[in-house]
Amino acid sequence: MDKRITIKDIAQLAGVSLGSVHCALSGKPGVSEATRQRIVQVAAEHGYRPNAIAASLKRKKLNIAAAIPALTGENRFFYRAIWEGVTDYINTLGDYNVELVSSPYYDDEQNSQVIEMQNLIERDDIHGIVSVGYTPTKGLISLQAVKEKQIPLVLVGNDVPDSGRLCCVLPNYTMVGRMMAEQMMRQVGPTDSLLICAGYAQIPSNYLVVEGFESYLSENGAINPVYKVHSSSSEDPSESVCRLIEEKTIRGCCAVTARSSAMLGRLMEKCCSDKSIFSIGMDLFDETMDFLRRGVFGNVVQNHPYKSAYLATKILAEHLIKDIRPVMPTIHIGSEMVFKSNLPMYENGYYRLLM
Repeated sequence: MDKRITIKDIAQLAGVSLGSVHCALSGKPGVSEATRQRIVQVAAEHGYRPNAIAASLKRKKLNIAAAIPALTGENRFFYRAIWEGVTDYINTLGDYNVELVSSPYYDDEQNSQVIEMQNLIERDDIHGIVSVGYTPTKGLISLQAVKEKQIPLVLVGNDVPDSGRLCCVLPNYTMVGRMMAEQMMRQVGPTDSLLICAGYAQIPSNYLVVEGFESYLSENGAINPVYKVHSSSSEDPSESVCRLIEEKTIRGCCAVTARSSAMLGRLMEKCCSDKSIFSIGMDLFDETMDFLRRGVFGNVVQNHPYKSAYLATKILAEHLIKDIRPVMPTIHIGSEMVFKSNLPMYENGYYRLLM
């Protein structure tokens, strides 16, 4: 989608204030005739089109759709914070007639991401969509259809640059992996074996963390053997994790996803209670916070999914309401290493937007 010139751009090009542009383009008094003509000429030369949605929001309902996985099964570990971030920002828009269209999808043929996205595309009253960036091949086709219909789209968590999205809000996953590796090196010996619950090999938010972890070890001369167990839609990775812990004398474990963190915490208590293994989980939710309190995890990385979703929804709403485009195509949310000692700070809901 080509960049559309805004009234801010016109003000800069014409050397006037935003208020002068508003007056000139709306036919209101407040500017000289010469200034009005200059502003109108700049607007015409650059193909300015008024944002009809923004101009009529006080009268017309604006529908923002959220196409995000449903909170079923293990999706609750990560996506609850995503849904809360979207919903909480929509609730701040009380001065506008904005409604959230919730489109949760499931891992089945009846309610897949592909079907939910297609349903949204076929509607004539959807003005913008917030969705997660990772999709299967059919999902990519749906994103392309969003682009063709010119529905503004903001992604969360994983990026799809060719989707025509306004931007993607996400952590810097490579840096997350490096941070985990640095903390791990402080806790284990230089030759101790390490295990990574590596998530899905084809998902950027998973494999980039692994790449960051391994690159940090390599750059710092570490010779620790690293064993990776990937997730699979057809096979439970738990047995492989337990077997490696037993056979390879693992001294450090980390998980790159919320789902694998819940699995790792359970296995640490079930299979490894008699072993000295330092473990790092990913993302704060009820289970990982409890593992941290009880010493099952030494640390948990907080990637702030709530803030990512809140900011993504804010970016989309400001584009629709105020004709503001994001300043960059990818916006990184900071990640932090959480300890048992500072966990109470994260248990306060107010803190999650104060980063």
